[in-house]
Amino acid sequence: MARRTASTGLKVRVRMYRQGFGDCFLLTFKEKGKSTHMLIDCGVHASSPNGPKRIRQVVDHIKKETKGQLGVLAVTHEHWDHVSGFDQAGDAFKTFTVGESWSSWTEDPDDPAARTIKAHYTKARMALVNAMAALERDSTVGLDAEMRARKEGLDGLMGFVRPLGLDEAGGGKVGEAMMWAASSGKTVRHLSPFGGPIEVPGVSGVKVFVLGPPKDEGRLDDDDPKAGEGYRGKMARSLALGGLMADRLTETVAAMNARVGKQRTPAMWDRLTPFTPDYWEMEKPEKDEKGAKKPLVAAAFPAAYTAEEDAWRRIDGAWATAAEELALWMDGHTNNTSLVLAIQLPRSGKVLLFAGDAQAGNWRSWHDKPFTVSGNAVTTRELLAKTVLYKVSHHGSYNATLNKLGLELMTHPDLTAMLPLYMDPLGTRWKMPANDLYTSLMTRTRGRVIWADPSPPAAMTPKATGLTAAGWEKFQKTVANDDLFVEYTVTD
Repeated sequence: MARRTASTGLKVRVRMYRQGFGDCFLLTFKEKGKSTHMLIDCGVHASSPNGPKRIRQVVDHIKKETKGQLGVLAVTHEHWDHVSGFDQAGDAFKTFTVGESWSSWTEDPDDPAARTIKAHYTKARMALVNAMAALERDSTVGLDAEMRARKEGLDGLMGFVRPLGLDEAGGGKVGEAMMWAASSGKTVRHLSPFGGPIEVPGVSGVKVFVLGPPKDEGRLDDDDPKAGEGYRGKMARSLALGGLMADRLTETVAAMNARVGKQRTPAMWDRLTPFTPDYWEMEKPEKDEKGAKKPLVAAAFPAAYTAEEDAWRRIDGAWATAAEELALWMDGHTNNTSLVLAIQLPRSGKVLLFAGDAQAGNWRSWHDKPFTVSGNAVTTRELLAKTVLYKVSHHGSYNATLNKLGLELMTHPDLTAMLPLYMDPLGTRWKMPANDLYTSLMTRTRGRVIWADPSPPAAMTPKATGLTAAGWEKFQKTVANDDLFVEYTVTD
């Protein structure tokens, strides 16, 4: 009989903060009376109520807990809901001592491919600044419900990269926050996948496997699951933004019908009409009390365009579709640049998987080749089979967890999921978590899904599904709740 390896005495406490819609995780490795801290991301979405105030409370709490000492600060990708804290509480963070800062190869200023990606992203960002500026100008003369919905949809989506102000340039605040976090350590690491596992400084035996992001450009652009790969049927990219506007569709249709014959001055129409003034139907000029002619006013679009039965032909807001597509590309591409870490404990081999907001192409790339450890091959499939804690990617969206190449390979009987999701303000608008994904999470974890939101919907409240009463009680003892955080402890 093989001799059983003695316990290392290592425990890892994973603290998920409740700052709102965003990611902030503090891992504390405890062994032999010593604690080493690792922070993964710290941000909150731009539309989260009291987000900046809450994130400052979180950072103050982290400083008190760690005494301002971080062995590792890992930042996964350049989205505001993952990095805003490095700006909103930047003064506090600058008092921390950071041993090592980890980010992906896409943040390496000396990597030519990374520089190209940054340049493309900056151009895309500035194009959206211009689109948002046009919508902002139009709002001063009155947007109808259709265009308001598009504007609000873009505002919500671009909250992941901070609301686009008209004075934004380059990377804006989100780029500055990312840059600071990625370079904050005494040792700076820009990590690529499939290298030898790295260590958490000050913690013996723990191996960290870097699974993503991929080096392949095609993988980075691939953010939608193929048929049967994810937890939702195939969906056009543009419909993803449509989900943000679903609650306004009735108002939109009504407004499109109501604008027939609506009077506006030419100055008000010129930004909103698909026709030049030569084709407007104009009312005859009237005279004021002094006999002077009043300005011409547009009585309506041409009748054929405004006819109710031909409403489907209208193209008033068609130009905004390109902005929506660009915004969705930016969102998915940036998510796919997420640094993905599989943290393996030395005695048990248990794995803690932190996937950032990785989407389909990132997940597929994990299986491209094995790692080499002491001359032996270690596959991602093996790491997933040993995963006991999965930080759910991208707040539970449909395209950020693959099934056959991901969740279905997480077969450890102790699998637990941590879901960094608040239903307000974005959960209901983005349909997070995806129903099929959440059902699968509940089944595979046997109910051990830990929400950041202290009050998830009643229908989604975690409960034992397959665990014995004793097993559920044992799990509950590993979870601790606080107004500011919820934490889970893994023992090696």
